[in-house]
Amino acid sequence: MNLFRDLGLRPTEALVLAVVEDITQTKEFLRNSAAAALGAMLPHFPEMTAQVLELLLRKYDQNVEDSKPKLDKFGRPTAESQIDSWPARRGIAAALIRIIPSLGVESHLRDTMSFLLQKPCALRDEKAPVRHDMLQVAIALINQHGKTHVGTLLAKLEEFLVTAPKTADYDVVRQSAIVIMGNLARHLDAGHPKIRPVVHQLLAALSTPSEEVQKAVGGCIAPLVVNIEEDIRQVVPNLLHVLYESESYAHRRGAAYGLAGVFQGLGIMSLKDYDIMVTIMGGLQDKKNAQRRESSLLAISMLSMGLGRVFEPFVVQAIPFLLQSIGDGNVHVRQAAEEASKAAMSQLSGPGVKLVLPALLKGLQEDAWRSKSAAIEMLGDMAYCAPRQLSSCLPTVVPNLIETLGDSHTKVQESAVSALKKIASVIKNPEVVSLVPNILTALQDPAKKTTGCLKTILQTQFIHVIDAASLALLMPVIRRAIYDRGTENRKLSAQIMASLYSLADQKDLLPYLEGILPGLKNCLLDPAPEVRLCAAKAIAALIRGTGESGFDQLKDWLYAKLVSDTNSVDRSGAAQGLAESLGVLGVPKLRAMMPDFLKIIMDIKAASYVRDGYLLVFVYLPAVFGQEFAAFISDIIPALLVGLADDAEYVRETALQCGQRIVTFFADTAIELLLPQLEVGMFDENWRIRFASVQLLGDLLYKISGASGKHTTAGLDEDENFGTDQSHSAILERLGGNHRNRVLAGLYISRSDNALVVRQAALHVWKVIVTNTPKTLREILPELFEILLDALASDLEERRQVAAKTLGELVRKLGERILPEIIPILQDGLKSPVDEHREGVCVGLMEIISSSNKETVIMYCDILEPTLTRALMDTFPGVRRAAAEAFCMLDSVVGHKILDDILPELFDKVTDPVDGDNALDGLQQIMARRSRIVLPYLIPRLTTPPVNTKTLALLTAVAGEALSKHLGKVLPSLLASLQAKMGTPEEETETGYCRSVMLSVDDEVGVSTLVETLMSGAQTEKNRLAAITLLDLFYASTKVDVRSFFVSTIRQLIRLYMNDDPVLIKKVSSAIGTLIKKTPTDVIYENVAALRTAIRAVHMELKVPCVPGFCLPDGAAVFIPMLRDALLSVPADEKEVVGQTIADLVRLSNQAGLRSSVVTITGPIIRILGDRYAPSIRAVMLDALNCLIEKCTLLIKPFVPQIQTTVSRALSDPTRSVRVKAGLVAASIAPMHPRLETLANDLLEVAKANADLGTKETSFRSLRALLTAAGAKLSAQFRSELVAVSSRYLDTEENELKNAAAGCLGAVVRFMPDDELAGVLKNQIFDTSSTDWGMQHGHCLTLGAALKEAGDKLVSETYADQTMEVILKHHTSDRAAVVVTSTRCMGLYLLHQRRTNQPLNKKLLIVLAKSFNHAATDVKQRVAEVCSQLAAAAPEPLDISELKIVVPQIVNGTKEKNSAVRYDSEMALADVLALRKDDTLLETCKAAMDSGARESLQNARKAISKSVFMSVTKLEELDETLPRF
Repeated sequence: MNLFRDLGLRPTEALVLAVVEDITQTKEFLRNSAAAALGAMLPHFPEMTAQVLELLLRKYDQNVEDSKPKLDKFGRPTAESQIDSWPARRGIAAALIRIIPSLGVESHLRDTMSFLLQKPCALRDEKAPVRHDMLQVAIALINQHGKTHVGTLLAKLEEFLVTAPKTADYDVVRQSAIVIMGNLARHLDAGHPKIRPVVHQLLAALSTPSEEVQKAVGGCIAPLVVNIEEDIRQVVPNLLHVLYESESYAHRRGAAYGLAGVFQGLGIMSLKDYDIMVTIMGGLQDKKNAQRRESSLLAISMLSMGLGRVFEPFVVQAIPFLLQSIGDGNVHVRQAAEEASKAAMSQLSGPGVKLVLPALLKGLQEDAWRSKSAAIEMLGDMAYCAPRQLSSCLPTVVPNLIETLGDSHTKVQESAVSALKKIASVIKNPEVVSLVPNILTALQDPAKKTTGCLKTILQTQFIHVIDAASLALLMPVIRRAIYDRGTENRKLSAQIMASLYSLADQKDLLPYLEGILPGLKNCLLDPAPEVRLCAAKAIAALIRGTGESGFDQLKDWLYAKLVSDTNSVDRSGAAQGLAESLGVLGVPKLRAMMPDFLKIIMDIKAASYVRDGYLLVFVYLPAVFGQEFAAFISDIIPALLVGLADDAEYVRETALQCGQRIVTFFADTAIELLLPQLEVGMFDENWRIRFASVQLLGDLLYKISGASGKHTTAGLDEDENFGTDQSHSAILERLGGNHRNRVLAGLYISRSDNALVVRQAALHVWKVIVTNTPKTLREILPELFEILLDALASDLEERRQVAAKTLGELVRKLGERILPEIIPILQDGLKSPVDEHREGVCVGLMEIISSSNKETVIMYCDILEPTLTRALMDTFPGVRRAAAEAFCMLDSVVGHKILDDILPELFDKVTDPVDGDNALDGLQQIMARRSRIVLPYLIPRLTTPPVNTKTLALLTAVAGEALSKHLGKVLPSLLASLQAKMGTPEEETETGYCRSVMLSVDDEVGVSTLVETLMSGAQTEKNRLAAITLLDLFYASTKVDVRSFFVSTIRQLIRLYMNDDPVLIKKVSSAIGTLIKKTPTDVIYENVAALRTAIRAVHMELKVPCVPGFCLPDGAAVFIPMLRDALLSVPADEKEVVGQTIADLVRLSNQAGLRSSVVTITGPIIRILGDRYAPSIRAVMLDALNCLIEKCTLLIKPFVPQIQTTVSRALSDPTRSVRVKAGLVAASIAPMHPRLETLANDLLEVAKANADLGTKETSFRSLRALLTAAGAKLSAQFRSELVAVSSRYLDTEENELKNAAAGCLGAVVRFMPDDELAGVLKNQIFDTSSTDWGMQHGHCLTLGAALKEAGDKLVSETYADQTMEVILKHHTSDRAAVVVTSTRCMGLYLLHQRRTNQPLNKKLLIVLAKSFNHAATDVKQRVAEVCSQLAAAAPEPLDISELKIVVPQIVNGTKEKNSAVRYDSEMALADVLALRKDDTLLETCKAAMDSGARESLQNARKAISKSVFMSVTKLEELDETLPRF
């Protein structure tokens, strides 16, 4: 059913019937699940209740029938007899309990009770579990429906008790019926005559021998005794009499249950009224009568169970007597005391345990063995406490019990063992149960049995969780062993602790941690390595259980011991513990801490023992992390090399041990990680690190080859070696040929190291590993030169010296005959994919040229020239630079011959599509060194018309930075040439030449000059297209960072969008698009801000609704990808500006300009709105989305479902601006919404159900906008509901909510038919009967909104007079707010008449004009505003008769003391009489007025300030309910 509910599915009738079939499954969990599903589904199909009930009852009958044995003719069971499947009947009972809420019909109750009591009489089932379940069915039925059907059910039960057979086999049914009746009696009214007989029947049933019945009867009595208070005085003594005097144990027990039920109903305080505890204590102290003592203990037991924790104070009071009774001489008393103790302990609360425990522990200190034994027994009974209390008390109880195992009295020892066995009896872990005998013997004889017990525990395979009781027995053994002096016990206990943390609940382990942790710490610092290892694993297990918080507790101690200056054992143990702890916390924690470790190790200022401690951690980490540690080797090796070079010997030993450990663990699987680091270390600046790298590399090679590095090589010739072919083959096989050659090449170079110890160590390893030096050198010569070339190109002087020394050694040893071998290697080196190697080739050539005499160089010049030519065209700038240096060196030796041989080939390669750029750069490098003076000489000739563009491009392109000084002359020539060939077949070729020149400019000054020159050209008509084309080409092709030019470029190019030339706009868009693509995303926010500034500047300059260039097809599309990327990538606090930019761009564009980008930008906007961003961001995004909808309505239509989901969520947003913007979006999508009614209902539901007034207000605002957009599509039912909801808030004190509701109600009038309109006008708009000014104001606001939205209806012949009367009625209000609103209504009324060319209503006009005399300033200002509105509503002025009404009053307004009223009146006078145009209308009006009015008007005309004539009246909306966004 949970799955059905999650998926929104509904069950079917067939599914209900199918589930009924599963009720009788053999598996209990299937039966229970089917019952639960049936109970959940049946309420969906109430008509099936009778059918399902009948099916269940029939299944019970069938099961009982099928379970009966089949007999042969002799009465014997046949082979076909089936096993009784009674668990299926339990399933039927479970199903009945689940469907009881559906059995509310009287017939269902009658059938169910008949099923239980009569036929087939399920309460008489042969199986006790089934009878129990059926009784629970009956009780649940009574609890659910007893109150409503108490009469029917009670009659049914009484009838059964009268008519039921009196046979013994029906006793159980009669007893159950009495219990059911007791439960039913709780639903009778207080004082009902049936209660007393029922209670007495229940009391009589207490004599039933069945304890289950007695317990149920006691529970039924509790709620009923308050209704028979007059009989209680007799009932309690009778029960006490039976309790203490009856000879039958069952009767006494029943009386105890009865007393518990009675006082459970009467309350704890009633015990004192009947002196119950006095009687019970008296019985406990009756030493002569064992039966009375037993009965008192029965009473304590039942009262503890019945009254629960409220009985705790009496339990504490009875503890001494319970202790006595446990040691009683009568076996029945002892048994009763045991049961009473268990019952009392099981009900103790946490504070109760704290009260009882001290008394029991104090009993252990008694000298009398009986008292001590009794206290021990009760401590054992604490095993029956609730689980939470058990876990808190056992850590205290068990150690005290263990102490008593050594008591001198055997009875005390036996009691202690018995108590421990009680604790063991509640152990839930089966593996620990099997270990209990071993544990108990270890506790009794720790000296001899502890080790064996620990080994047995270790050998046990635990499957189940270890509970609190198990820990209570295990932990004393472990704790004693962990503090033992013997290494074996300490190791075993630490091993067990390592396992316990993964098997037990951490909350149960926590009480023992304080006693165990110091022992674990001691073990971690043990001299024995195996003890330290086990302790480290135990601490790791502790951290695995407690998480990083546990590590935080140990961290300070571990770090303190890690840097201990006392001995290395402490540091080693702490390092091992820290390593194991990090292994638990995982690689992320190690990765986080690794920088700190490495920093400390490599800190030369740190104490040596501190560095040693942290290095020791790396000794253990490889074993802990295994292959996961391989990723850290490259980071660790430099630190190890530093450690190996340390001044302190023990630090060097630790570093060496760490390195050897890494070699041991990773020699087979991480050679590729180790060797590169060691190779790098051999060439480190620090000689100690080089020395250590050689040592460690030697160890690795020894391990791989199987050779021993212990041979002495002192005094041998450097060509004498110990290497064998077998070791040679092993190294070759494991490392591969290339890797082996690189390692040996590094060793050979190290033989020439400046440091003596490095040379000696490298020579030693070389002699042990290498078999034949000359042969090996020939094999490794290519790799040796590869490393040498790399070293020769190094920035380190010492490394270059070593490489030169090695190269010189080779040349000295082999002489000139090596050159034919070396030069091919150098030529092959130019093919290397590694740039540094190729650069080293050129440096090597320089070394060879400088080391050889002139004759030798000239001899090999023909070989060197092709090599240099190739190097000068290399792809790597460093290679070309080095080749240029070699070129210059060769030129100084050979002369100008090399210029004639190399330069022509380079010039030929300039136009090569592959090597062209590289050849140009090679020429640039040469010119930078030799030909700087050539360029100034060539430029004037190359730029003189007619311009040879090809020659100019080829020569200037190789000039490098020297060209920057001449760009001012070169670029204008290129622009003029390109502009002349625009649109011709030669345009592409010309553009390519220009590209070559521009790409040669890569310095900051040159690029800046180039961009500025091109931007200047783009602003002129002459070369505009050429300049934009080259700018686009430069941005697309250049490799320099152009981000700094974005702002200046966008400001200039965006101005070109003020043109409507499609060709120009296309090129500008291309240039901008290219610049956007080449600009890194890390400055995207600054670029967006610059774009927004540029767009706004263009808009302010044009002052038109749309920018022409944006409105061309895809004119605005070029900006959308950048805005989309910015929207998705910038931080949350910057998304607002991006959204504003999108909105600005969309507002200034149209559907044609955005057509191809609508989908691109709409999706990300919706995605942002779906995330939890700040309200200001969501509001901006909604605004941008609304702009998109308004501009591209049809293109947005596919997104309407997603937009509706987004809007629905935003309409309930806590922030008003978000809700308002969401309402605008909802209104915008309304015309194209497929289910407009649903959208409108959602908005109305928010307004109706949401408790937040602000949310209601914005919902009404949104509804108003939606009505304006598509109100005609809404149904009459919706309009009716909208009217009802809106009307509720017309009198609210929240003005914004009132305005919104009134506006919504007024807007809906526009779409009402006449009959519907009449009712709304009568009840909501024209109703002036209310005396509440707030309601009057609400009605007046509604009238104003209706006049705004549906003026043609309200000013029609049908309602015009009535509308006028209502306005005038509101205008007489004593509330200024109502009068202001009514003034606005007058204005709306008159404006409608004026706009429709109707004569103005003179009555309203007179009242309006006289309102200038109103006391409220706001009223006067609104009158002036209405007059201005009337003047502006039509091109022709007001009629002279109308002017005679309003002008004198406006003149009076110009004389007001209030400056605001006076200013508004002057503005109104200027508007009404068209004074800003001329005085014609003024003179006409004066002629129609009497002399006094004429003079006042003339004076007013003179008094009007100049500012009035220079400004235009800002006409505000008269309908104050309209949304103000």
